[in-house]
Amino acid sequence: MVTLSRDSKDSGSAPVAAAVLAGGLATRMDGAKSGAELAGVPLIGHAVGAVRQAGLEPFIVTRGDRPSPLEGVEAVIEPDGPRHPLAGVAAAIQRAGGRDVIVLACDMPLLPPGFLAWLAGLPQGAAVPVPGGNPQPLAARYSPANLSAIESLLEGQMPARAVVEALDPRLIEDDELHDFGDPGRMFFNVNTPEDLRRAEVLLAER
Repeated sequence: MVTLSRDSKDSGSAPVAAAVLAGGLATRMDGAKSGAELAGVPLIGHAVGAVRQAGLEPFIVTRGDRPSPLEGVEAVIEPDGPRHPLAGVAAAIQRAGGRDVIVLACDMPLLPPGFLAWLAGLPQGAAVPVPGGNPQPLAARYSPANLSAIESLLEGQMPARAVVEALDPRLIEDDELHDFGDPGRMFFNVNTPEDLRRAEVLLAER
């Protein structure tokens, strides 16, 4: 296990909460994605580190059968069902205690902390980046007002894109994303061992 130091500030006092999502099935990585080593750190550690560098204190949303590989970070267990990519988002909104919440999937190790800080500073409400026109609902901001709609759509097993469209969020397009780097690189996500090796190369190039 890797232990990351915790900030002494009470995470409940911040106006925006932050969650790292680690509840996916990760079938292409034998269910062990979040703890896979990337540049000497568990994959999830890169996401947690980015959130902290953005000035936010993260908690992790995971499954009961998949404990976090990081000590000193609060873990929230998402329900067993329904199984859906956005189930962790619903759990994060519930944990946020009435605040908006920034969510970041544990498999996005290249997302700049500056983008997360900017996202946290937006006016209240949902905001989803759409690099190249492709929504990234697992690197986004949500409002408590979104919870009931998300839960209803999850029960119907609606695709993640349809859930995002139903929320009518602010869409963050390439012209804004370019302020933080190459949008195609920022949202690179690790789904396979090959992706993990590619991420290590990309990290070394930064």
